[in-house]
Amino acid sequence: MSMNLEVLDALASDNLTSYCSTRYRGDGFSFALEQFHPLDLERFLSVYSGVERVYTTFLYLRERGEVTLETMSPALKVFQNGEIARQARDLGIDTKDHSAEFSRALHDVRGGALTSLLGYFELGLETEIDLLSFIGLARDQAKMMRHSVPELDPIIAEVDTQLAVHTVDGYLEKWRDFKVFAAGSLKRVQVNNSCQGFISERCLETSAIERIVYNLINNAARFSSTDLVVLNVIRAGTEVSRWVVTNPIDSVQAAWLSRVEAEAGHLSRFFLGGLSRGGNGVGLSSCASLVAAAFGRQSIEEAVTDGLVGCRVIDDTFYSWFHWPMLFPAQDSPVCHCKSHSL
Repeated sequence: MSMNLEVLDALASDNLTSYCSTRYRGDGFSFALEQFHPLDLERFLSVYSGVERVYTTFLYLRERGEVTLETMSPALKVFQNGEIARQARDLGIDTKDHSAEFSRALHDVRGGALTSLLGYFELGLETEIDLLSFIGLARDQAKMMRHSVPELDPIIAEVDTQLAVHTVDGYLEKWRDFKVFAAGSLKRVQVNNSCQGFISERCLETSAIERIVYNLINNAARFSSTDLVVLNVIRAGTEVSRWVVTNPIDSVQAAWLSRVEAEAGHLSRFFLGGLSRGGNGVGLSSCASLVAAAFGRQSIEEAVTDGLVGCRVIDDTFYSWFHWPMLFPAQDSPVCHCKSHSL
C-alpha cells in the first residue's frame, strides 16, 4: 500500500511547536517494583525473566551460528507450557490503588510485544522466520519493561541514558514486514518512510517512542479487516516528524466509530482514555502522556487539542497518529550501535 502524502499532510498542522527548554530524555513514566503487591512482583519478574532469557540465549547462539528452533527450545519452554501466559494474564490483579501513570505503564507492559509473543504459540511456532520474529518481540518486550521499571537492570538503564543518537531509518528497520499477533491471526506491518534524519538522542528516548508505536500498531492490528497494518512516517514542517498508523476497517467497526464520533465529538478523544471497544482505553492515553512530555505540554488534553496525537476515519481506513521532535545533533555525536532494533 503506497503512501498518500496529501492525506497524511492534511491530518494535522505542520506548525507544531515544542515548549521544552531541553530535549525530553524519554524518562518520567516508570514505576518502582515496590509499588507491586508481592504476588504481582513475582509475576512481573517471571515475565521479564522469560522474555530476557529468549534474547540472551539468541545472542549466545548467534555467535556460534546455531540459532534454530531446536537450540532455542530450552528458552521457549516457559512459553510453550503456558507459564508466561498465566503470569501475564494475572499481572496487576493483586495491586490496588493504581495511579493513572502506574496503570498506563502496566498496560504497556502487559500489551507491548507480549500480546504477539503469546499469540505466536497460540498459532504454533513452526518456522525459522517465525522464530526470528519471536526473538525480536522478546527483545522489544524486555526493553519496554526496563523502560517502565529501570531498576530491573540498573546497569542497562544507565547505559540507555547516555548520548547515542538514532536515525528514523535505523529505528524503522525492524518494523519492515514485521508480523504481530492480534484477533487470532498474524498481521504484517508495512513501512512507508519519507522522513530522513535523526529521531532520538539516547536509547531511553527510543524506548519511549517504542511504547507509542507498539500501542498504535497493536490497536490497528486488532481491528484491521485484512492482514495488513501500515506505518507511515513523514515530516510535519522542518523540525517535527509525523507517525501515522493505518488499518482498513469493516462495516461493524466503521459503524461503531461513527457512533463514538457522534457522542464524543471527535475520535481523537480516544487519546484521553476511557473509550474502547473491548479494551480498557488506557493504551492511547499512555501514548498521549509521552508525546505531551516530548513537546512540553502540561496534559494529555493539550496534546489532543494541539493535534500532537489524533485519530480519524477516511474512506474505510482508520488513521491514528502522533508527532515526535526531530533531532539535529552535533556532527561528532555518537551514533547508537547497540543493534537493539535489528537481528
